[in-house]
Amino acid sequence: LDFAVTVVDDREAFCNAQRFPDAAQTLCMQFTDAIAALQITAGDYVCVLTRGHSYDATCLRQLLRGEFPAYLGMISSKHRAEGLLEVLEKEGFDPQRLAQIHSPIGLPIQASTPAEIAVSICAELIAHRKAASGTDATILTQTNPDLRALTFLAQTHTPRAMLLVLQTSGSTPVKSGAMMGVDALGNG
Repeated sequence: LDFAVTVVDDREAFCNAQRFPDAAQTLCMQFTDAIAALQITAGDYVCVLTRGHSYDATCLRQLLRGEFPAYLGMISSKHRAEGLLEVLEKEGFDPQRLAQIHSPIGLPIQASTPAEIAVSICAELIAHRKAASGTDATILTQTNPDLRALTFLAQTHTPRAMLLVLQTSGSTPVKSGAMMGVDALGNG
């Protein structure tokens, strides 16, 4: 989904490269220390999915003291989330920042299994990213380069070019942002 994922937990059995081989990094440390080390920016997406609400509260307190991320979500029931946000407001945290926290996290798709919940969370992250970009959905929707196109360019010394589809219209199998390699004859 073009997110560089960092997994944080204070338990080594739950936070390691073997358990999360696709993660950009795993940080096995106290939540507050990890959040401080990550130096969250306004461009980051943060999902708080700890093993308990006291840990969620610890994470939110630390996150709310720093730069607010582009997206901040917390897994929780609606009732528990409201209670925690009320506590944080009484502690003096900015109500406007608290109102920006997505909780319960994920799109309401009636998810019940861990895999379904993950899909609902990822769907919400994608929806937020698309809404935040403010771009037309037909402009650069595909951003990851196709390895086959890059390999095509590197195979010979024949002049070749990489073309980038900037925008599409109507029904087309090629998405904007797609890359195509072409040779001098136009064969690709």
